[in-house]
Amino acid sequence: MPFGLTAVAGLEVGHFTDPRRPTGCTVVIARDGAVAGVDVRGASPGTRETDLLDPVNAIDKVHAIVLAGGSAFGLDAASGVMRWLDERGIGATIGAPVDGVAAPFVVPIVPAAILFDLWVGDARIRPDAAAGHAACEAASRDSLAEGNVGAGAGASVGKLFGIGRAMKGGIGTASIEVGGITVAALVAVNAIGDVVDPRTGRVVAGARTPDGAKLVGTMRALRRGELPARLEPSSAVGAATTIAVVATDAILTKAEASKVAQMAHDGLARSINPGIELRTFAGGVDAGNCDDFLAHVDLYVDGLDFFAFAARKLVFGACARLGIPATTVAPLGMGAALVNFMPGGMTFEQYFRWEGCSEDEMALRFLVGLSPAMLQRPYLVDRSAVDLRARKGPSTAMACEICAGIAGTEALKILLGRGGVVRAPRAVQYDAFRNRLVHTRRRGGNRHPAQRLALAIARRALARRK
Repeated sequence: MPFGLTAVAGLEVGHFTDPRRPTGCTVVIARDGAVAGVDVRGASPGTRETDLLDPVNAIDKVHAIVLAGGSAFGLDAASGVMRWLDERGIGATIGAPVDGVAAPFVVPIVPAAILFDLWVGDARIRPDAAAGHAACEAASRDSLAEGNVGAGAGASVGKLFGIGRAMKGGIGTASIEVGGITVAALVAVNAIGDVVDPRTGRVVAGARTPDGAKLVGTMRALRRGELPARLEPSSAVGAATTIAVVATDAILTKAEASKVAQMAHDGLARSINPGIELRTFAGGVDAGNCDDFLAHVDLYVDGLDFFAFAARKLVFGACARLGIPATTVAPLGMGAALVNFMPGGMTFEQYFRWEGCSEDEMALRFLVGLSPAMLQRPYLVDRSAVDLRARKGPSTAMACEICAGIAGTEALKILLGRGGVVRAPRAVQYDAFRNRLVHTRRRGGNRHPAQRLALAIARRALARRK
């Protein structure tokens, strides 16, 4: 019994590995056609014919799927696969025209996806139509080769600190049978992050130490303060292009197959950390690059310093203009305060009312707007520890941990569309020291009478510190 993708009846898999440099392609053939769906993510995907797999489109079966290296050049491998299938009369049958003069013919349906491996060896060598045809010639129902073969020949992982500290990636497959149904996957792993064991969190492959002797653990290194390699956006394209095929012998519709493809991303998220492509902005984010900073963003989570007023105003304003949900969670005392700004709702500016304010006034309005209940105030022993004019405001390790948990939960709810989301002018504050959770609703934000009173008291307190 074959293991991996070929354990699913009706599928054949073949590799072509270029002997001149590490690159190649892999083809999955379904001679009788197979219902297929797709879920494409990432900032720089490279695909062909995947729009056909949208459930609203008419074509309901594919005859092969191609995974290839070579970046966008590698999409040419699908042409060779189409030629191989056409030579054997495999494809969607197109009927004769009304006049009956021309005979019916077939058009093979061959979606394709590529990964970026041009950093390895001579970039002028990449999979082409001949490579796709050769992969078809090699296809069989047998258990398939894994590792640095086919589409995984030039794959790499752990590139966050530069390609020089990366490791080889590759292509792998697995299958499982449950209740008489087989599910299998074939994955070409070309990740910017580390590959981890989802059961233990142990790093299996990824970024190495500068001497190359051992694994550094990308997330641990980031937490220690090690900075990612500075990659210009043009050179970072494709650094994270993991591509996969999931197959089953369960009977599915196109919509259901697309949902399975979406669910498969959960497996990638559990096994690749970080599973995202990070971009750096050497000079910071400003009006000239803010839209680029927010390009392809589904949710903005505020990670700015409390006193980064200009940057916060700029980014939240852009989020409102671009229709991007934005959430801010601040560590306060031994707790955290949350406000979400959703598309079409109250904006950051409408809530905090910063326009025309000095930085001292912005600080007051931000604090009072985030924390209308001021749960942290009664147990603040040393009042001098809070000095907004000196840009000083303490928070605790416990508050930061709570803050991270709340931010992660809100992100999950917003992105999945599940669970209640608190939207401005509503806000939430939780304080672990006082065991209190308070929901507030300030219509008009800081224009609300209660907020105006709180701001007046805060201004007097600030004035006494002069």
